[in-house]
Amino acid sequence: MQNLFLLSAFSLIIFSASVVSGQAQVKKDDGQTAKLTFIAIYSPGPSWIKGKSVQEQPLKEHFQYMVNLFGKGIMKFAGPFGNADGGAVVFEAPDSMQAAATISADPAVKSGVMVPVIRQWELVQWDKYLKK
Repeated sequence: MQNLFLLSAFSLIIFSASVVSGQAQVKKDDGQTAKLTFIAIYSPGPSWIKGKSVQEQPLKEHFQYMVNLFGKGIMKFAGPFGNADGGAVVFEAPDSMQAAATISADPAVKSGVMVPVIRQWELVQWDKYLKK
């Protein structure tokens, strides 16, 4: 289990380094830094209580962290998967370093209850493809 936790931490570092090396912050026309969209997929970590659903895990602080991110306008959507063995969060950050820092600060990640995989997500504006 400890190897899984170390592997996920290593993956998070590699993600941050690889994305940052190839990505600069995007600037809007008004000089503001544009927000990029990220998705973090959470899976059970080494501290996950086997045989217990996501609702039965020690995630009270994780929930409060998500509420805080939502209140700040950072988190857009989040919730558990239907099979109750993890979840996902869609959030915004100015760059991949801040995205990694946001998810690394999650109490569920810090405690090892969940391990994340973070990906930048380029959402398609599908309405522009509709014929009017």
